[in-house]
Amino acid sequence: MSEMSEEGPKEVAAELHELVTGMVRLLVLDRQGMSLTTTAVLDRLEREGPIRLTVLAAAEGVTQPSMTALVQRLEAQDLASRVADPEDGRVRLVTVTDAGRERLAQRRRAGDARVADLLATLPEQDVRALAETMHTVMPIVRRMLGTAPRLGAKGDGSASRPSGPHPSASRSAGGTCPAAPTREPGPALPPYRMDRVSGEGGEV
Repeated sequence: MSEMSEEGPKEVAAELHELVTGMVRLLVLDRQGMSLTTTAVLDRLEREGPIRLTVLAAAEGVTQPSMTALVQRLEAQDLASRVADPEDGRVRLVTVTDAGRERLAQRRRAGDARVADLLATLPEQDVRALAETMHTVMPIVRRMLGTAPRLGAKGDGSASRPSGPHPSASRSAGGTCPAAPTREPGPALPPYRMDRVSGEGGEV
């Protein structure tokens, strides 16, 4: 394979950015009663928690008071809780509850269904082409994103745990197209500023 031209990475980056932006705009319609900030925080807790509140605030790019207020709302809804750090009993860690995990799963299922509905509007050959492309692209993207630092790294004050796959099954469109590959855990959602999306319409 010939070497990628100097402009190649920039073009690929622009196309990936367009894809991600379009998918976020699409999936944000299926909020399941949660703001983007809440979803990002619960997703990070599920993948990398339990986490110190200060570390969580820094990772999501918000102030500690704002994160404290959000965690308190999550606790009130039984979506998150605070537990003692097994290595330092004086420290409290934020963790996602079973109810929080189920709310995330509901949101993912709603998003998957919305995308599946759109795929159903495409010709079968287009869906097959997308399925084949995803089989090739997703492992590469996961490896690329897997190089990003995780909160569980030593010295960040948080406890790490292995990530498990999202509870979503492979699907096929129209019953005849090849099933998409089972989704594996990827990196945490990108941070969203609290002043932009949290508390919209009274939601957390």
